[in-house]
Amino acid sequence: MGRPCGWTNPGVLILGCFQIDFSCYANWCADSGGRNLAGERSGATKRVSVVSAEPALDMVVRNSSWSAMLTVSGELDMATAPQFSETLSWLLGQNHHQVTVDLGRVSFVDSSGLAIFIRAHHEMTEMGGRLVLSNPSKPVRRLLDVTGLGKELTIQA
Repeated sequence: MGRPCGWTNPGVLILGCFQIDFSCYANWCADSGGRNLAGERSGATKRVSVVSAEPALDMVVRNSSWSAMLTVSGELDMATAPQFSETLSWLLGQNHHQVTVDLGRVSFVDSSGLAIFIRAHHEMTEMGGRLVLSNPSKPVRRLLDVTGLGKELTIQA
């Protein structure tokens, strides 16, 4: 999918209609040389504050040159799927070998969330990488099993 729509003020990135403030988190944005926009090595844990309509998702990114982990808290439904999709799409565009999505604090996922998982799985596979759904909460794990996606997607307990 798409790249970020663009930077506004220093450290503020606009993804569609969602604003992400990176002013304190320059390491999160690594270029192909493994260096962030400030010229430092990537690898620290970053909190991403997404400004959007309620209910909001809280997303935290741990980034390295080889992989990224996106830890998500809240409900992944029709209202929050666009912000999650934009953030995940942007991460997929960073050419990581593996992107892990920690679902341990996600209390609900609807069909829009499942569609994002499927799309991201196909995109990572086409790039020779791997999408991992990690630590799904009990209701999310049950949904993945009932839909059969638990056997199709890479899931880590």
